[in-house]
Amino acid sequence: MDDIKRAALRKAASEATQGEWVADEATPYTSDMGPFDDFGASVYADHLYGKAIVVGGAQDEQGGAVGVLTNEDARYIALAHPAAILALLDECERMREALTALQSYAASKVRPAGAHHDPVWVMVADALEPRA
Repeated sequence: MDDIKRAALRKAASEATQGEWVADEATPYTSDMGPFDDFGASVYADHLYGKAIVVGGAQDEQGGAVGVLTNEDARYIALAHPAAILALLDECERMREALTALQSYAASKVRPAGAHHDPVWVMVADALEPRA
């Protein structure tokens, strides 16, 4: 992921509904329900005026998700709330800074003769190779 995408993700997470998100799973469709009487899975932020829906969907008469969300997707989206994404981005930034420092340190050291054949040195060199 490049710097532009990380910045866009950070901006989007900062502007999204804040706080913990909760997955509310769909209930199975029963024959006494109308075609859209039952909502599908949804994700809500329960700290905002009761339950503020972040994203949700409906079920058709066969119990299939219409237009949006399966239970699995709802659980995933709830776990990927803005604070979680921002924490991951912060951790990524800390790791990139540590890797840069380690690369600088390794570059200042003289590798022993034949190091390019030593599997440990090869692994270290590969791990320290800059990545976008």
